[in-house]
Amino acid sequence: MKQGQTLINMSTELLRQRKLKKDYLVNTRHMLMAQSGESIDLLGLDQTPTHHLKISDLAHRQLGQKLGIPAKYYEVLRQEKPQLLAKNVNSWLYSQNEQRMVRTLDFTLRAYLSKRYRPMDNADLAEATLPIITNAGYKIHSCNISDHKFYIKAVTDRIYDEIEKNDIVQSGICISNSEVGLGGLKVVPLVYRLACLNGMIMNDFGVRKHHVGRKHVECNDVSEFYTDETRKADDKALWLKVRDTVRATLDEVHFRTIVNSLKTASQRQITGTPLEVIKHVSSRFAINENEQASVLSHLVTGGSLTQYALANAVTRTAQDVESYDRSTELEGVGANIVTLDQTDWSVINAA
Repeated sequence: MKQGQTLINMSTELLRQRKLKKDYLVNTRHMLMAQSGESIDLLGLDQTPTHHLKISDLAHRQLGQKLGIPAKYYEVLRQEKPQLLAKNVNSWLYSQNEQRMVRTLDFTLRAYLSKRYRPMDNADLAEATLPIITNAGYKIHSCNISDHKFYIKAVTDRIYDEIEKNDIVQSGICISNSEVGLGGLKVVPLVYRLACLNGMIMNDFGVRKHHVGRKHVECNDVSEFYTDETRKADDKALWLKVRDTVRATLDEVHFRTIVNSLKTASQRQITGTPLEVIKHVSSRFAINENEQASVLSHLVTGGSLTQYALANAVTRTAQDVESYDRSTELEGVGANIVTLDQTDWSVINAA
């Protein structure tokens, strides 16, 4: 399992961000991109700037999507014709004349989102779930907070099983969230394999909550987004549900169900050419060429040619990639492979 930040460093960053980040409900007619194309002003009722913000790469992509500007064209303008980009963006912002939520941190527009976007913040998630995880005897094995996502991965040595001889797996949990519109809040089981310290994230066995809420009060210019009494009550109910979900995910019954699927996969042999099987799997689950080479290497050196071994080769590859986000995605791909039913596995295995 790829290591991210220490728990202390992550907690420090969560507290720092909690103090500095702000959300605004903004009418698009009160947004103005600078001629450089790399910053944007939020304007008051008199059309004078009230906030000057840099624009993150993600917010650029979200602006282009919401305004209907093709991504390739947007990026060409950004790199080669920033003044023309600003002209396009400002024209469409004025034409749309609708409300958006903008999320900011460190004087940067980090996300440009729907007015119905419901903030579920990382610091609140950590406060709601960490005590339950630790009280249940789970230890944090990996955690990370990036510009895009937040993760907690925990494992216990008190719940375990043997898939094959001397191949021990332990029960774990993965909690993740994106504050910038790149996915909902997820609580899913995780299987930790001691033989190679791989994590396998069982997304199909988990729960996901979307960042969608009630329609917010309309504003004519720029208003800071505050937590009203109704939303406070909703938030309290939300975090109680999240706690219940975490407790349910930690239940040993989930682990035993997953273990049975792993044992089944360990009995299904790879009868096709390993390279062709990997190519087929890669096409289905979007594994790139560099990752494919790593998967093949780990499969060959693993000493076993089964559906289970292929899944483990993918989760082992997850440790090789640089990006923590991509590493976590590959841990989920491994789980997708190991839970393929006999019919789907036969199609892949015929490659």
